[in-house]
Amino acid sequence: MKICMLGDITGNIDEGMKSITYNLSKRLRRRHDVLVLNPLDFTSLKFWKVLKEFHPDIVHYIPGPSFKSFALMKLISYFLKYSTFVMSSPFPQLSKFSMRIIPKMKPDMMIVQSKKHLDIFRKLGFNVHLVPLCGVDTEKFTPVKNDRKKKLRAKYGFDENTFLVLHVGHIKSGRNILSLKSLEGKDNTHLIIVGSTSTGIEKNIYKELKRAGCTVITEYIPNLEEIYQLSDCYVFPVTSRTSSIVIPLSVLEAMSCNLPVITTKFGALTEYFPEVPGVYYIEHTDEIQRRLAELKSTNLQIMTREYVLQYDWDKIVKKLEEIYICAIKSKKE
Repeated sequence: MKICMLGDITGNIDEGMKSITYNLSKRLRRRHDVLVLNPLDFTSLKFWKVLKEFHPDIVHYIPGPSFKSFALMKLISYFLKYSTFVMSSPFPQLSKFSMRIIPKMKPDMMIVQSKKHLDIFRKLGFNVHLVPLCGVDTEKFTPVKNDRKKKLRAKYGFDENTFLVLHVGHIKSGRNILSLKSLEGKDNTHLIIVGSTSTGIEKNIYKELKRAGCTVITEYIPNLEEIYQLSDCYVFPVTSRTSSIVIPLSVLEAMSCNLPVITTKFGALTEYFPEVPGVYYIEHTDEIQRRLAELKSTNLQIMTREYVLQYDWDKIVKKLEEIYICAIKSKKE
């Protein structure tokens, strides 16, 4: 199968939609001919020349959907009349106006991440499938034993007896990370924030976190799994739907390392992960301190990893291949 994925894999792969495009294309290349093009390059003649010469069976737009992504896919469909068009929905950005227009620009198949968007696109007449195209490399993000944890803490300069709370993501106000600074220093707790180099940082947020005594990492960390492995708990305080993809990859990575996770009921998380020992949903960030106190005072057996094994990237890609075959068959019928 010849597959053209429209997405960005330039620079550091430390942002959600980049990571999805990179991990899907990397694994699809094992069995298929895969071309990745950045949709932002559509104004370049080279973009259209390469696309036409490749002549894909499948064109898959990864970072949608938005009005612009639907419009670009429709334009490409005039250019490649015999290709099958698939769009996924990790970060929906659709206005009321665009919702009225996009039924005229339907791709051959729509892949959504949540039941909410399944209902929305079904009502609009789309051929839609609910498949989580968000995954984790479970061989890379693994739990470690205490001796390894101590070595990692020594490597990165953290005290072995401190309770380390981690958040990974954009250093921006929309992530609500300033709500975490009150954790710093309480009951021997230290907060680590790892920022994305792909999206830049808001300097005022960075400075305020640093003033509070938090560790804020702004450089790219190729072995990010080590930061999860040296931590004691992962916290996801995001409430703004425009500040993360529907299924945050950092939550999956933390669970794959068997960390306890304290998170808001963000996006589609509650659809895929029940509240069990080690997975705690909160209504407000004021509850985080209480949940941390519970974790520290009880000897719970954390088993968050078992809940993400089914979302290993290799398993996600197998489902995606089935979707591609289904989409091609449906178009021919």
